[in-house]
Amino acid sequence: MRIYKSNSSSFWYYEFVLNGTRYHKSTRMKNEREALKVANAAFTALVKGEAGIGEPKSVPTLRGFREDFITAVRAEKQDKPKTTTPSTTDRPER
Repeated sequence: MRIYKSNSSSFWYYEFVLNGTRYHKSTRMKNEREALKVANAAFTALVKGEAGIGEPKSVPTLRGFREDFITAVRAEKQDKPKTTTPSTTDRPER
């Protein structure tokens, strides 16, 4: 990993390669030490994610998706009220 300063910017940038992919981004820091901390944090977060030991992503539940979906359909199909009326074959919510 390396950090460098571009001629056209007052900010430090980091650059590294992980699994054949080049990552480069501004640290938005003007101090070299602070920029190095930001670069190390970005690298660590990426490595943890690649290894599967990062923070788990929240997965929406089917019930939550259903509510969002029905709300969206009702908003788009206001002129067709039967579109969102439950049929007789729907199971009641538990």
